[in-house]
Amino acid sequence: MSSIGRQGDGLIRACAMLCGAGAIAWSIFTFPTFSRERALEADVQRVLTGEQYSPAQLSVLRDKLSESRDRQLRPSVRSNLAVIRLRLVEEDMAAGRSKLDAAVGELANSIDAMLSDNPTNAFLWLTKFWLPIQQSDNAAADFSLLRTSYLMGPNEVWIALRRNPLALSLFAQMPDDLASRSIVEFAGLVRSGLYSDAASILAGPGLPIGQRLLDGLARVDEVSRYRFARVLEANDVQGLTIPGVKEFGVKE
Repeated sequence: MSSIGRQGDGLIRACAMLCGAGAIAWSIFTFPTFSRERALEADVQRVLTGEQYSPAQLSVLRDKLSESRDRQLRPSVRSNLAVIRLRLVEEDMAAGRSKLDAAVGELANSIDAMLSDNPTNAFLWLTKFWLPIQQSDNAAADFSLLRTSYLMGPNEVWIALRRNPLALSLFAQMPDDLASRSIVEFAGLVRSGLYSDAASILAGPGLPIGQRLLDGLARVDEVSRYRFARVLEANDVQGLTIPGVKEFGVKE
C-alpha cells in the first residue's frame, strides 16, 4: 500500500474515532435532559388522567419543577410543564395555602414565556383565561383568550374536559359565538363517549342551561344519546329530556 493510501486510511480512522467520541460526549451531555423530559412527560400524563396525588407526591412534583431548567427542555416539554404547574396551583387554591400569589405569578410568567414559543397551544390560552378569574371574583373575563383556545384546539378532548365546565360556568356572560361553541363542545363530549364526564358537567355548571345542552345533542348519533340517557338516569338527573329519547332511555 502506498504512503498516500496509508495516510488516507489513518485519516478515516481518526475521523471515525472523533465522531465516536463526539457521539459519546453528546450522549453524556444530553442524557440527563432526556431523562428529565421523560419523567416530566409521565407526570403530565398522570395529571391529565386525573390521578390523585398525596401531599408527599405533590412535594416531589414541586421539587422536580424547581430543579428543571426550562430552557434546556424541548418547547413541547416546556409547554407541558404548564399542566403540572396548573395542577399545583389548583391544589394550593383548594387547600387555602399561604404564599399562593407567588405560585400564581410563577404560573402566569411561565404561560407567557411558553406562549411566545408555542402560540398555537390551546391549553395555554385556556389557562391564561382561567387564571385571573380564579385570582379574583371581580376579575373581568377576557373572552378573547377563550376564543383563541377554541380556535387553536377546537376538538382536543382533554382540553374540552377542562374548558367546557369553565365556559358553562360563565355562560350568561359569554358572547353569543362562544355560548354556541360551548354547547357544541358539550355535544362533542357525549359523541366521544365521555358520558360520565358530560353528566357531571350537566349536573354542575351546565345545570342552569341543562335543557339547551341536551337539545344540542339532536345531531349526536342515537346510540350515544341512548347511552348518555342511561348515565343521567343512573345519576338521578331529572326534569330534562334528550332529543329522540323519552324519560331518559325510552325511545319516542
